[in-house]
Order: sequence, then structure tokens, then C-alpha cells
Amino acid sequence: MSWLSLVDYSNKYKVSISTLRRKIKLNNIKFKLDAGKYFILEESEKAKDSGARPKASPSDVSEHTPKPTFFATPPVQEDRRQAPPNSAPLIDELKKAYTLVLQEKEEQIRQLREEIADLRTLIKVLEGENERLKAFYRPLELQR
Repeated sequence: MSWLSLVDYSNKYKVSISTLRRKIKLNNIKFKLDAGKYFILEESEKAKDSGARPKASPSDVSEHTPKPTFFATPPVQEDRRQAPPNSAPLIDELKKAYTLVLQEKEEQIRQLREEIADLRTLIKVLEGENERLKAFYRPLELQR
């Protein structure tokens, strides 16, 4: 058994990356998070034949809670111009930087969504308290 990146796993098993991310989020597949990149445990031939799907156990999973991904990585369009020789390391570095920026943006989106949920909860609490105070002070105003 070996660990495959999402792209490699997706290409090998013909499963979309968004499906893999959903399975990671639901903890329906064994995965690990290494340097901000998800890796999926490649199923053994025996498990594939039996139709069993590996489940991630807490010991197999990274200490960190998986970060939900709200947007699939856009497909990279190939440029038909010839790349200069020895540009592969530079291209790899640019890809890593692009991936890191996308992950940071996804984390910001996740944090903002959590903050919105917290603010909505606070609004409900404050509106309830406001109604309670109105109900309490209305009889007092009528007595004057």
C-alpha cells in the first residue's frame, strides 16, 4: 500500500478530486495531510475486489482536522509555447505557490463562514433578549 496525491489517485481510479475531498471531509477514506497536501492511502487489490472501502481511523489521520475545500482547483490550461529548457523546477515552484495561495484562501473562506455562523447565532440571542426586555417593560410603561 502507498500514499497517492489527490491528483494521482483521481487519475488512477477515475474519481473526481471534489469527490475525494468530500470523502476526506466525511472521513470515509484513509488520508493524511502532509505539508498542506492531502494524500490518500491506495487500496490493496484484495480490498478493491471485495468492494470494501478503507475507513480512516483516528490513528491514521493527521492530528489536524481536515480543512474543507469549497472550490475545486481550476484546471490548468496548457500553454502551447515551448518552455525554456530547465524550467521544470521553476514551474513546480510556481505550482506549489499557487496551491498554497489557494489553500490559504480556502482557509480564510472557512474562517469567514464560521464567523458568519457565530454572528447569526449572536443575532438570534440578542433579538430574543430584546423581545424579552420589550415584554418586561411594556407593562411598566402602561402603569405610568
